[in-house]
Amino acid sequence: MTENSKQSDGDEITVSNMRKLLEEETLAVAKAAELRIREFSSFTNQYAAGELTPEQAADKYYRYREKWEDALPGFTKKIQGASDSEIMEAIEREAGPYTTLAEGRKQYQSLLKRPSR
Repeated sequence: MTENSKQSDGDEITVSNMRKLLEEETLAVAKAAELRIREFSSFTNQYAAGELTPEQAADKYYRYREKWEDALPGFTKKIQGASDSEIMEAIEREAGPYTTLAEGRKQYQSLLKRPSR
C-alpha cells in the first residue's frame, strides 16, 4: 500500500494516518493501564491499612468497575493460562457482529430510497 492509497469504498486510509492512529492508541492504552492500576492500588492499599471500612472499599471497587468496565470485554475466565486466541474470541463475541463501511453505506442508501410516508 502506498502513502496515498485509498480503499475501494472511498474512505482515505493512508499508511501515515494508520501509523498516527496506532501511535495515539498505544499512548492511550498505556495511560489507561497506568491510571487503572494506580486507582485500584490506591484503594486496595487504603483498605489494607485500615483507612477504609469494608463498605467503603466495596464502594470504591464498584465505582472503579463502573468507570473502567472490563479490561478484556467478554473474557470471564482467569487470565493465567488463557491463550491470546481465547481472549480475542471472547472479545469478538462481546463486540458482536460488525458492519463494514461498504455494507453500512449500502444499508443507508437503501433507507434513502424508501418512499416517504
